[in-house]
Amino acid sequence: MANNFIQETVSREILVAQRNNSVIRQFCATKYEGEIQGKGTSVLVNILIPAVLKDTATNPVSRAADQLDSSTVTITVTEDKNYKFEIEHKDVAEGMPTGMFSETLVDMGVQIARDADKLVLSKYTEIVDATHIITKTTLDKTNIYDYLIDLDVKMDELEIPQIGRVVVLPPRIAGLLAKDEIIRTAKEQDMPLGYVTKVGNLTIVKSNDVLIKEVETVKDSFQCLAFVAGKTFAHVNGFNENKVVESAVVTDGFKDIAMGQICSGAKLVMPKYAVLFEVAY
Repeated sequence: MANNFIQETVSREILVAQRNNSVIRQFCATKYEGEIQGKGTSVLVNILIPAVLKDTATNPVSRAADQLDSSTVTITVTEDKNYKFEIEHKDVAEGMPTGMFSETLVDMGVQIARDADKLVLSKYTEIVDATHIITKTTLDKTNIYDYLIDLDVKMDELEIPQIGRVVVLPPRIAGLLAKDEIIRTAKEQDMPLGYVTKVGNLTIVKSNDVLIKEVETVKDSFQCLAFVAGKTFAHVNGFNENKVVESAVVTDGFKDIAMGQICSGAKLVMPKYAVLFEVAY
């Protein structure tokens, strides 16, 4: 059995838990080419391949065609964090998942998922087109439904695809929807993690990692995003395998040390498919 068995097994379990608990990452492009080797390195992420609609009056039909072989974006790894904890009995780890120990790995995965969501949502600063930015509005249970309908219409006017529209709200704002008499919050099958309800073409999800805008250290409002799933954001993360293997440490007796280094990067790849709006409570 390889000396790094504990490290590799623990890493895989944690990464699965992270994927199962990330609200925002599930809407991102995540397939990448290259090797994650730590902070500062870059990988290529596969994104939407663009096509061009042409007028035959000016572009007669011919055998020449648009090249659609590949379309990628470079993402630099900017987050680099690690974990380290002691395992009392090595055989418990080798027999994973096992009760409480498995839950420990899930908890670590949840922490990594939150970091991933925060990283993606922090990219709201990359939306600079004024037509895609909506000024601050104060919401309550009487106007939140109308506001979201107006947001849906705004996305129509910006010619943002209707299929796959996602709106991320903080729990405090999302909770107002349950108080709106129009909204029906009964869950449907196969809804995404964090699902709240549907409003028009918008799938509403909640996340506690929506950015809070502060005015003179006072929490004033939330910076929220509406975007098209799978086309707007790209996110990569993985373990620096070299560091995991090199860090293998075995203590006395039956104890072992599980160590890992998680690396992440994110980017707003298609700002034309995103809308930034600010809401106060």
